Order: sequence, then structure tokens, then C-alpha cells
Amino acid sequence: MKEKENNNIIIKDNKKSDLYLDLDKLSSIYDLNKSSSLVLNIVDFDSVNRDISLTFNLDSNSHLELNIICINNLDKTKNYNIVINHNKSDSYSRIKVAGINLKGNISVIASSTVNSGAVNSDTRIEGKIINLNSEARSKISPILYIKENDVKASHGASLGSYNSDDLYYLTSRGITLDDAKKSITYGTIFPLVNNINNDLVKTKSLSYLKGLSI
Repeated sequence: MKEKENNNIIIKDNKKSDLYLDLDKLSSIYDLNKSSSLVLNIVDFDSVNRDISLTFNLDSNSHLELNIICINNLDKTKNYNIVINHNKSDSYSRIKVAGINLKGNISVIASSTVNSGAVNSDTRIEGKIINLNSEARSKISPILYIKENDVKASHGASLGSYNSDDLYYLTSRGITLDDAKKSITYGTIFPLVNNINNDLVKTKSLSYLKGLSI
């Protein structure tokens, strides 16, 4: 088993990073210094168990964008535990999760804490996972802890199979039911894949999606 624990990373300026996961277990702490920014895209397509814990500590005027793109196509368990700490004023965070679960378990627990003194901070957690099998089990738990008044904080989560209204709309335009389902499924993933900056990671992700049987 590949694993990496207690990995502390300091972000001092502006950084964009794309990670195609090859670790079964990962525990990392990111400290974003004052006025720094981090855009982190995590791609998890391999058919293995995952146990991922990420913590982000935000200083004043720091900016975090975290995108998690996950596919589970075997009877595996993928656990994500994300912790965001807004410690100083004017800090910003966005967490987006897009997942396709054909079988097995996907669990995402994401918490964002705006601590006292972190005025004008802005945080949002959102995610969508589509279950394509009755044996698929998924969970998204966005949690907000707000200890300051003058802030923006919101969350949203969507779980389950296909929306019947979406299917009806697409099939009423002449699209077959199978193609309608594929459009909705891939539409969940592609927006975040398109945000990947590393050409190799993006190409590998698109190649995997094109070969995925749903």
C-alpha cells in the first residue's frame, strides 16, 4: 500500500496544482500565508480504497479553491475528510466535489470554520455525486462553523440517481434515454476536469472518462 502521512505544505504566493491520486492513504496540512492563493484539483479515478485527510489553514487575504473529482467503479471505499480553517480576515475558500459512484462507497465530510476575527471571509462547500447502481452508497456532509458575524458562508449537496425531470427534458428533444443518462453523468464531471491546468493530468482524466462504461 502506498501512503503518505503528516505532509505539511506552506503556500507563500500563488500556486496551481493538479494531483492524479496514486496514494491509498494521504494526510496533508496546507498553510496558506497572507495574500497567497492555492488552486488544487484532485483526481481520483483508480479502483482502490482511499483514505484522504486534508487540512487548510487560511491567513488574511488568502484564497483557496479545492476541486475533488472522484469515480468509484468497483466495490471500494473512498473516504475524504476536508477541514478548512479561516483564521484571519478576508480569506476565501471554495470546495467543489463531483463524483460518479457505480458501486461501493464514497464519503465526503467537509467542514469550514470561520474563526473569531476572520471578518469579511467567504466560504462555500458544494458537491454532487450520482449513484448509478443500487449497491452504490454515497455521502456528502458539508459543515459550517461560524464564529464571526460579518462573513459569507453557504453550502449545497446533491446525491442520488438521475433526476426524472432532467431525463424527460432531454428525451423530449430526441435524445435517447441512454445518451441522456450519459450526458448527465459526464456533465457532473467534465466542468471540473476542464479546470485542470496540467495537460498530462487532464489528458489522462479525459481518456479515462471516454473509456468508462456506464
